[in-house]
Amino acid sequence: MGFKRTIFLTFIITVCFLSLFNAEDQPLLCSQCKCVTLNDSSLEVTCSSDVTSTIFSPSNKSNTSTISKLTVRNNNFNNMTNHFPFENLTILDLTGNKIVHIADNIFKKLQKLEILILSYNNIEILQPNSFEGEYEAGDFYPLRSLRTILLDHNNLHSLNSDLFEHTEHVEQLSLSHNPLKMIDTHTAIAITNLVFLKNLDLSFTQISTLPSSFLHTPRNIEILNLSGNNFTEVPQELKEAHSLKTLLFNGNPMEKLTRANGFPKIPTLRILHLCQMPKLVSIGPGSLANLTNIEELFIAGNPLLTRIDDAAIATADNSGTYDIWPSIRKIFLNDNQLSYINRSLLARWDSLADLDLLNNPWTCECENQWMVETLLPIYLKIDQESAKKMKCAAPIEMSSFTFEELYNKSYQMRCLDYYGARPERDAALLVGMLAGLLTGIPIVLFCMYSYKRHWFGLFDDSPAAFSRQFYTKTNSVYEY
Repeated sequence: MGFKRTIFLTFIITVCFLSLFNAEDQPLLCSQCKCVTLNDSSLEVTCSSDVTSTIFSPSNKSNTSTISKLTVRNNNFNNMTNHFPFENLTILDLTGNKIVHIADNIFKKLQKLEILILSYNNIEILQPNSFEGEYEAGDFYPLRSLRTILLDHNNLHSLNSDLFEHTEHVEQLSLSHNPLKMIDTHTAIAITNLVFLKNLDLSFTQISTLPSSFLHTPRNIEILNLSGNNFTEVPQELKEAHSLKTLLFNGNPMEKLTRANGFPKIPTLRILHLCQMPKLVSIGPGSLANLTNIEELFIAGNPLLTRIDDAAIATADNSGTYDIWPSIRKIFLNDNQLSYINRSLLARWDSLADLDLLNNPWTCECENQWMVETLLPIYLKIDQESAKKMKCAAPIEMSSFTFEELYNKSYQMRCLDYYGARPERDAALLVGMLAGLLTGIPIVLFCMYSYKRHWFGLFDDSPAAFSRQFYTKTNSVYEY
């Protein structure tokens, strides 16, 4: 028993010693924040309370080398003037800390920093030295590892033209939800100086145009987000993009997309989003024809969109003899007001890898017969659950049918009257007219016969009938 007790006490002492050692080895921030050890033995620290004094405390400098990811929320930083001490930090997230001003070179020691997030603050002005790094021979005080800067949801109206002179290797920049209203010369210079930029987010910045040659200098932009702005036509400056693969153009107030105001030639574009556009009514012929290599097309959630022309995507070949379609692999047309689509919208529906047609008021008549016979089997292979939800919305007599039911019955839908007449809806009226006619004819014939026979004295216009209007039969008291 004594030996077992000795082993037990030794174990307890060892555990306590190791715990004490680890506690002393951990950064001071871990006493106030959540610390998680990552696979590379570094720490991910998340602070959701006020830790301002702890972060910049001299006593916190010990053991900070183990922190690689730091997230700080709900602090009232306001004016940031202290230098961050975490030299091995790769991700710094300062979202939602009421930051107004960032002093010079406060990030200079963060030479391993790859992602800097300053979202949801109150920043109105940023100076170039805010992102200044340490001296390095052959470079201009760079933050040499920084690749992503997120400045969304602030109060920026313009950018200093030299803002990114210390961060020229940035590949992703977000200015979303800032009241830019226009991309002025200084802002344009600041952005175009990022020659390695690949992902640019200008969504919800209230802009309606792009400056000339704006996309010419940053030759590597692959993703451009222009959603939620005030564009009433597609900016023709997009033709200057050299590497653009994905364009998000959602939520802009365009009414009609035509060949004249449609997309310029962007041979590199693969993915296009035209969703949640509140005023979009139609997509006309040739409006998307210049996107010759488009592979994924998202046209969804447009509450007024009733028509996509069957020649919207196709373009004529050099001789003008044949139409050419891009090799689209994904097309999403859900949640619009479409009642018809033509089979010639795409060349090969059977080559689709993804498709969504739900929540449109499809008309079940002969022009959409191909959707039941040809498209539905393809849709069932791609997404059986969604395909089975395809329903008829018109005519009213067909509204209880799904496309699958019509397909299983080999149902041949009738063609509507050329002028839009709907005789099946006039059945009650026709029956009423027939009943009235059958009832009225005998009455008319009876009245005509009564007139000829002078029944009831109502139709007798003879002299005798006229006299009888004034003379009546003598009272019987004077009769003999």
